[in-house]
Amino acid sequence: MMQPHLNNSRLSVVIPTWNAADLVLKAVGHLQQPGASQGGELIVVDDGSTDDTAGRVRQQFPAVVVLEQGANRGFGAAVNAGFQAARGSYLGTVNNDVVVSWSTLRELVSFLEENPEAAAAAPRIRDPTGERQRVVFDFPRPPWDLLARRLDRRRRRTKAQTMESADPVRSEYLRGACVVFRRAALEEVGLFDEQFFMFAEELDLFRRLDGAGWTSWVVPRIVAEHAGGQSSRAHQDRTVSSRFRRLSYRSMCRYYHKHHVWPVAMVMRAVLAVRVSGRLARAVLDSARGRADAWWIGEHARCVTTVMQPATSNPVEPRLFPNWRPPRTNSSISVTARQNTGHDER
Repeated sequence: MMQPHLNNSRLSVVIPTWNAADLVLKAVGHLQQPGASQGGELIVVDDGSTDDTAGRVRQQFPAVVVLEQGANRGFGAAVNAGFQAARGSYLGTVNNDVVVSWSTLRELVSFLEENPEAAAAAPRIRDPTGERQRVVFDFPRPPWDLLARRLDRRRRRTKAQTMESADPVRSEYLRGACVVFRRAALEEVGLFDEQFFMFAEELDLFRRLDGAGWTSWVVPRIVAEHAGGQSSRAHQDRTVSSRFRRLSYRSMCRYYHKHHVWPVAMVMRAVLAVRVSGRLARAVLDSARGRADAWWIGEHARCVTTVMQPATSNPVEPRLFPNWRPPRTNSSISVTARQNTGHDER
């Protein structure tokens, strides 16, 4: 595995967003406090929002680089666009519903500089009420592999939930809400796979990093606040939340087929179908007892159908180019124009 010598490091932070202007303005505001981002750059990637997100960010934070994609191509594609425009030796991605300081992100950079085998580092995550969110995860595995790892997994889960120690915790993959990556690692394995519109793109990327010999870590002494799912499955519009919920299942099915041989992928999909069917059965019982909205019966039925539909994997993994850095500009960057230069080959 390549372990580059790092000097004069620079941090670039990308915030992807879609129709969440108030959230992204809050996130940018915390990162754009006077002098906070000195020596780094902040990039907001707008996925075709209709709430004038790009205009409001430019008006309130003229130093921030704004990329307008013109259409919602998904979380991974948005972060990829930002990473390809970034100039940093370290590339951070921060969800639009995350509140974190620039100094916190710099501490993650310091951890990566001290650990050259590490590809990514993330902080401990809390919700706005102070409750800790899970940040340490294992890769999905077939049932027989999970059974063999059961005892070890219990120990890791306990440590992940409590996170009482300030010592860094190694994880197979990290929650993508707030992560800093080593640019050299992404140059080696590629960026987010854009076949995943949402929900499995981070899992897939960490699987590729792990396969290349890189490690990923949570640094518990560093903390970020994450509201969680405000523009996806927790959206107050049920039509929107339903779409994203089914997308999450579709993405997992594609992930199974990408990283496992066909028979194993089908077993893992069957296990997922059983889990979702269990939720459907509970929704039927709860509705009959008057304890839940009958809407959930149809919702879980749609999710079961999604899992059972045929699925294939067609990877779209853009690359980073080590010798190319875009010129600095105070104006917004046209993603289409940048891609037409020929640097974003796919």
